[in-house]
Amino acid sequence: MITDLTTCARLSHNKALRLIKLSKSTAYYRNKPRPRPAPKPVLQAVPAPTAPGVEPTPEPWQGKEPAVSSVRQALAEHERQFIVDAITAYPQLSVSGVFNMLFNKGIYRASLRTWWRVAKQHKLLHKDRVSALSPGKRSPTPRVKPRLEATQPGQVVCWDVTFLPSLVRGKTYALHLAIDLFSRKIVGAKVAPTENTSTAVELLTQVLADNPGVVTVHSDNGSAMTSTRVRRLLADHGVALSLIRPRVSDDNAFVESVFHTLKYRPFYPKVFASMDQARVWVEEFVVYYNTVHPHSGVAGHTPQSVFDGSWRAAHRLRVQALDAHYRQFPQRYVGRPVVQEVAGVVRLNGARDDGSVQERVGGVASLLSA
Repeated sequence: MITDLTTCARLSHNKALRLIKLSKSTAYYRNKPRPRPAPKPVLQAVPAPTAPGVEPTPEPWQGKEPAVSSVRQALAEHERQFIVDAITAYPQLSVSGVFNMLFNKGIYRASLRTWWRVAKQHKLLHKDRVSALSPGKRSPTPRVKPRLEATQPGQVVCWDVTFLPSLVRGKTYALHLAIDLFSRKIVGAKVAPTENTSTAVELLTQVLADNPGVVTVHSDNGSAMTSTRVRRLLADHGVALSLIRPRVSDDNAFVESVFHTLKYRPFYPKVFASMDQARVWVEEFVVYYNTVHPHSGVAGHTPQSVFDGSWRAAHRLRVQALDAHYRQFPQRYVGRPVVQEVAGVVRLNGARDDGSVQERVGGVASLLSA
C-alpha cells in the first residue's frame, strides 16, 4: 500500500505513512522483519553405558508421574506432633509467635509456612484456640439479640457515648447522649472530660425525671452503662436495662445514626477549643436536631413534632398540597399518591408488620439514616 501511494499518488514516504496512520518503525519492521531464532534442541537423557547383555537400570523418574511432594521431604509423624503440642502449649501466642520463640532457643523442626499448614489442618489457628481454650473471654454460644418495641414517645430510651476532639492531640471530650426511640428526639446530652459513671447517672436521672413513662433503657455494655449505680437507679424507677451484644454496634443503630448526623453537619467544628465550647455547641445542635432537622426515619418530620404530636398538622398540609398537585397534573402519576405517615410502631432488631426482619446496612439501619 505504501508503494502504491508513493508511485501512483506521488506522495512522499512520510506523507503516505501519516495518511494510513502507520509509524515509521512499524513500516520498517514489516519490510525487513527480524529473523526468528532457531528452536533450541531438545536434550534427552543418555543412559549410562552398561556391559554387554546387561539391561540398563531405569532412572527414578522414568515411567512415573511427577509426585506432588517427595516422601523424604514430608514431615515425620513425630515432627507434626511436636508442632501440634507446641502450639497447644502456648494458647496465648499465635502460630508465628510459638515458632519464633522456639527458633530463638535454637529449636527448629520445619519452616514457618509448614507450621501454619499443620496448624490449619488441626484447627489450631489463633481464632480457633481462643474460642476453644478461653470460653470465659469469648462465649462459644451467640448472645441473644436485643429486641425492643416502642408504640409511643417516652417509652424506650437509647443512649451511648461519643467523643469530641479537642485542640490537644489525643485529648477528647465525652458526649453522653440519650434519644427517644419512637420519635428520635434527643432527650438528654451532657459533655464531660471522660466517659464516667457519675455523668451517666446525672444524664439518666434527668431523662427519667422528664419522661416518667420510660419502661426500658437501652445502651452499650461499657463500664459506665453497666455500673452498679446505673443499675440501682434504673431499678429504683422500675425501668428495665437492655444491653447490646458484645462488639455489635448495630444493636444501637438509632444512637449511632444521631452521632453520624452530628459529626457530618457542615457546621461541625471538627475540634473544640475547650469543654465549655463543646457544651455550648452541643446545646445548639440539640435544638437544631429536635426542632429543625427533618428526620427521614420519621417521614421527614422533626423529632420534636413527633414527640409532642404536632406532626399531624403538618401531615394534613402535606396531604392537601399533594392532592392539589395530583388534581392539577394527574398525568404525572401512575395512581393516586399517598403521603407517608409516621410509623405507629418502632422496633429495634424486631420484625416488621409483614413478618420480615429489618436488617442494618453499613452499621446504621437503611431506614433509620438521619
